Amino acid sequence: MNVDMVWLSTLVTFMLLFGYEATVAVAQRRRPERMARTAHAALREDWFAAVSLHGGSELLSVQTLRNAAVLIVAVLSRFDRAAVHEG
Repeated sequence: MNVDMVWLSTLVTFMLLFGYEATVAVAQRRRPERMARTAHAALREDWFAAVSLHGGSELLSVQTLRNAAVLIVAVLSRFDRAAVHEG
């Protein structure tokens, strides 16, 4: 693959990502209750408010965040391994 094709494919990728994010932003402004991002943000706020009411719950918060990060890494590494085995 030559340099021009690499730059062209990079540009197209960024244009697609920007277009997708712009579409999501417009949809979120029109109907925020129908977007998963808004629903997840509301759930996180409710969870934080509930955990904050109980003294000494800092450990629970840190463990929950750590578990979420570990889950994300595990899922991404699984996708990475699947992509390597397909190629």
